[in-house]
This record gives sequence, structure tokens and C-alpha cells, in this order.
Amino acid sequence: MGLAFYDCFGYKTEMFWQGRNSALRSTFATERARLGIVRELEAVYNGPVPEPTLRAAHLGSALAALRIRAGAETSFFAAMVKGQIATIRRRRADGSHYPALLDDLALYRRQFRAWRRFAASLDERRSPDAEGRDCLLDGSPIART
Repeated sequence: MGLAFYDCFGYKTEMFWQGRNSALRSTFATERARLGIVRELEAVYNGPVPEPTLRAAHLGSALAALRIRAGAETSFFAAMVKGQIATIRRRRADGSHYPALLDDLALYRRQFRAWRRFAASLDERRSPDAEGRDCLLDGSPIART
């Protein structure tokens, strides 16, 4: 037996509660809790809520937001390293190579390694410190950029 309702886009949808009842309820409860947190943040701030705070509220914690950012930055700089190596090889082949290309490559490699180390350190941190704060920016590439 299913429950028919209209979703947020106006489409008639039927939900089957057998088998997935608890999973659906926990998903709805989590979403309601997150929306409640966002409403509380909007009440606390006089004006718009800062983007990092809003992102952490939507994802459930600052740790989750930083993990996503660290993964994205690591992938970005990996692609930059790969592209810069291809550019250097092409430039050497056609004779238009200049030393600043190597400086850029060194920068991209440093950033890639820093973000990868930071992502690994986030995986080790599972909970906030003793005072209940998320002290995640200590030694991160975010503080240096």
C-alpha cells in the first residue's frame, strides 16, 4: 500500500512504506532538523547568514563541509598539475618554454600536497575538541590562501 502525495514540483508521487519505513522517516527527520537549524541561524544573525555557517548547517557539521572542500581542492590542484606538465612538454617541444611555467608547476604541487595532507588530517578528526568547538582550521591550507 502506498501513500500518494504531490512533491515540491507538483508531480504526483507514491511512497511505499514497506521495507524503507525507518530510513524514510529518519531522512525526513534529519531534513526537518536541518531546516530548523537554518531558521534558528536566520533568527540569530541580523541579515544574511555567512556562507560557511550555512553550508555547515546544511551538511550537518563543519567537518563535513571541510571534507568536501578539501576533496574538491585536491582534485582541482591534481588537474592543474597534470595540465601544467602537459603544457611544459608542449612548450619544450615547440621551443617556447620559459622558467615561470616551472614556478607555476611547483605552486600547484605544493597546494596539491597541502590539501591532500589536510584531507587526510580531517579523516582522523571525528569529533569536536573538549570545549565542543570545531578547531579544524589549524594548519590548513585555507588559513594560508
